[in-house]
This record gives sequence, C-alpha cells and structure tokens, in this order.
Amino acid sequence: MSFLEKIEYYFFYFISIIFHPLLMPSLVFVFLFYNKNSFIYSFINYNIALNTLFMLFIFSVVIPLILILFMKLLKVIASITTPAKGERILMSIIVGIFIFELYLFYSKLYPFNVLFKRYILIILLLIIFTTISKFSYHSYSAGAMLSLLLLYYFSSFSKYLYNTNMAVLLSLFLISGLILTSRLVTKAHSFSQVIRGFIMGVISSFITFVIF
Repeated sequence: MSFLEKIEYYFFYFISIIFHPLLMPSLVFVFLFYNKNSFIYSFINYNIALNTLFMLFIFSVVIPLILILFMKLLKVIASITTPAKGERILMSIIVGIFIFELYLFYSKLYPFNVLFKRYILIILLLIIFTTISKFSYHSYSAGAMLSLLLLYYFSSFSKYLYNTNMAVLLSLFLISGLILTSRLVTKAHSFSQVIRGFIMGVISSFITFVIF
C-alpha cells in the first residue's frame, strides 16, 4: 500500500468512526433542531432541545456502547467491528430499547415524540432486514438519515419544521456519499451490500413517514 493509499484508507476509516450508526440519531437531531433556520426558534425552547440532545446522545450512544463493550469482555459477542448476524441484531435491540425509554420520557412533547417513534421503527425495520439479508449498517444509517431529513424538509409542514438552505442539503448528500465510500475503501463490505443497505435505509424512512 502506497503512502497516498494509506492516507485514503485512514481518512475513510475515520469517516466510518465519526459517522458510526450509533451516532446517526444524534446527528439527525442536530440537523433538525440546530439549523439556524429551523423551527426551534419559533416552537422549541433552546434549553429543552439542548437537554434532549444530551439525553439522546447518552441513551443512543454512551449507554449502549458501554453495554456492548461489557458484553465483549464477557464474550457474549465475539466482535464489535465485524459482528455476526445474531450479534448485529442484539446490538440493534439494545439501542432500540434505550431509545424507546427515551420516547416514553418525551411521549407528550411534540415534535420529539414523533421523531423518537420514527427512530424506533427504523431500528425495528433494521432488525427485520438483518434477518433477511446481509448489508452495511453504515449505509443503512446513511440512507435513513438522508431520506428522513429530506422528508422533513419537503413535507407539507416543512416551513415550520425544517426551513433550511441548499448548503445544508448538499452537506447531507456529501456525508452520505462519504459514508458509502468509506465502507468500500476500507473493504468492510462489498458494493452490493453497501447499495443494499442504503436502499433499505431509504425505504425505512419512507415507511416511518407513512405510519407516523
């Protein structure tokens, strides 16, 4: 591997880490509620949104990650980076349970309650898809994130929920492209697994908007 190839590999390996599927719920939240043109300034108290983001990060990233690492130490799971199907499902269930707990806490507070219900359904669909086919969780998360935010943006009530600019939209496509490319460059998945995961993520977000 040449010097430039090493730089490329480690760059995309870094992309895989900072845009890990565990971080996607928090990232979506940031795009929705902390964009300078978003509805937060009209409908949601800034401190409430900030506290909610903190809770979301703790429940969807910190606690699940601690539990997963603990299970790895106990040899309940063999690998964190390349888990088997059953281990992937178990990790997804853990994250889903904690986001469900968060939903119960915010069940009466719109629009957080709707967003968390969509998160839960996306995770449930992820588990179902995992039993059917092998695909990239990173790509699934990227597809779900991109389509979920675009659906918010283009929904009939977007003028209240997500009135953003083209720079934000372009950044979403750029991030998604980087995530998909990272899985190929690092040879974590085949091309078909990456594309399959992305399509499944897009489908999942559309289903959540139809139901909720």
